[in-house]
Amino acid sequence: MVGFVSLTLAMLLNSGALLNGAETKPFGASRDRSMGWWGAVNDVANFLSLNRPRDGLAAALGHDADSSLDPTRSFADSDPTSTQQDVTTQVTEPGVRERVMETTTTVPERVEIRRGTQEDPLRVWVGGDSMSKDVAASFAQRVDPLGPAVVDTEGRVVSGLNRLDYFDWIGRLTELAAQPYDVMVAMFGANDLQGMQVGDEVFEVLSDGWKKEYAARVGVAMDQLSTNGRVAYWIGLPPMRSPEFNAKVQELNELIETEAEKRPRVILLDTTPLLGDSGGAYTEFGPGTDGESHELRQADGIHLSLWGANLVADAVIDNIVEHQPALPDPTTSTVVAAQAKAVTTTT
Repeated sequence: MVGFVSLTLAMLLNSGALLNGAETKPFGASRDRSMGWWGAVNDVANFLSLNRPRDGLAAALGHDADSSLDPTRSFADSDPTSTQQDVTTQVTEPGVRERVMETTTTVPERVEIRRGTQEDPLRVWVGGDSMSKDVAASFAQRVDPLGPAVVDTEGRVVSGLNRLDYFDWIGRLTELAAQPYDVMVAMFGANDLQGMQVGDEVFEVLSDGWKKEYAARVGVAMDQLSTNGRVAYWIGLPPMRSPEFNAKVQELNELIETEAEKRPRVILLDTTPLLGDSGGAYTEFGPGTDGESHELRQADGIHLSLWGANLVADAVIDNIVEHQPALPDPTTSTVVAAQAKAVTTTT
């Protein structure tokens, strides 16, 4: 009896989180059943006010993902938030620092990223879905080549650009657009390959309606990431172990590439050369940043291991360095300083 009462009380106290978990399930009968059950539990908890302490704590800690905007709203017919240029060139950048690797990036035009100082460090944001969390952690640890820098990270599991009813990334990126970041690094998509609700309609994954709406959301997200003159890096999805899932991921990458090509200040990082085999297929093992063979992926065949995350983080950091002003040559600087001192002494 004590166990039953404790379990019932726990469900009522956490009814909001349990309902939120049901909402993240793919559209279908299973989700409908879960929503019905946990919705009833949440209604009882609301009536008894038993879920208010937990909800209040979540809001105080910034974990409240509720949005006043309609999470099923459409972006496909809205006007772009920034001017886009359909001019792009493909370039091949040198890859990771400790090994020979070519990383393909889409760079529409030469963009320059300032070099930070101790008084005004480079400000970088790295975030997105659960896959971004591993990259963000590596990025923050390996940021030294950029010079003085401050790195903020924000990764949310089971999130993306599809299910804005779970977490509204479009709304969050709109908030971040007002922040004084120089560089934004984002990764989305691994959780997005499921049905999408737009208004009263649910689009089947990768259907024409789904693709149109998802591409529009990617475009809006890229516009927010690259606003106010900042440079945005979008990390493409790597090859996946499941052939069926991998085929869908490649279609998603194509949609993302098309949107990136329209935006001069968005740089798309293709992770296939870093995390795939010589033919671009999924592989568990490959050269790490030290040149030795390491496990690059986690056991689920989706997420990145520490070594895989280090490869991606290094590729982004190296590309940022390529777009920063060159550091002065220490030898030349010493000579100039010596000459200036000699002139001063003579005068």
